[in-house]
Amino acid sequence: MLIGLDNAGKTTILSALQGEFDHHTTPTVGFNRETVKHGKYNITYFDLGGGANIRKIWRKYYAAIHAAIFVIDSAEESRLEEVRRVLFETVQNPFFRGKSLLVLANKQDLKTALTPGELAERLQLADLTDYVYRYNILPCCALTGGGAKGGSSKRGSIDPQIKKGLSWLSDSIDENFDALCSRIEKEAKAEEERERKEREEKMQRVRERKEREAQEQLEEQRRMAAQQQTTTTTTNNESQSGLSVTT
Repeated sequence: MLIGLDNAGKTTILSALQGEFDHHTTPTVGFNRETVKHGKYNITYFDLGGGANIRKIWRKYYAAIHAAIFVIDSAEESRLEEVRRVLFETVQNPFFRGKSLLVLANKQDLKTALTPGELAERLQLADLTDYVYRYNILPCCALTGGGAKGGSSKRGSIDPQIKKGLSWLSDSIDENFDALCSRIEKEAKAEEERERKEREEKMQRVRERKEREAQEQLEEQRRMAAQQQTTTTTTNNESQSGLSVTT
């Protein structure tokens, strides 16, 4: 799973993993799903949008993943507190806890980019050990393949640091693969059951609301009919009382 704030470079990294470079990406609304081979694994990536209004969908995928990649815009210092808050909200989710996390410090080609060490200190990444199986932070440049400042990779080739990170993440998953698969199967079923119950409860609320609205509409019709009947009776009485009889 590829997550991180909007404009961090998640989709650009996924495109680079597929061998696509130097293209202009648009903000992800919802998610992209791609399968890429790395080593002995065919890895399915969920590239999830990072906008504030989209992040709520992240938790729907935690039960089904083996690990995650959190991408950071290393040059956007003004959002580091938001990054830290979102990152720790993620790893504290019960379905995420105990899984490995790779943090990619992206956009290292920019002069204002903070180093992985600076980011680790500012984001207090050492605290991640309370929640994840393992974590690692590496510098990268998804757009140019330039790696850390002064990197030698050529434009049009994937940053070696990204490959290094994927190898680390694959090894971390491999160490605990059987237990992870067993856990994922169990928790994915539990999450599906929770979502099923949630859908049923929502449908029940909709039915009850419609029934309530229908009952209120019926009562309003009865009230209006009774009011009309009362008005008609009053009018008739008044008409009768005004009659004059001559003998």
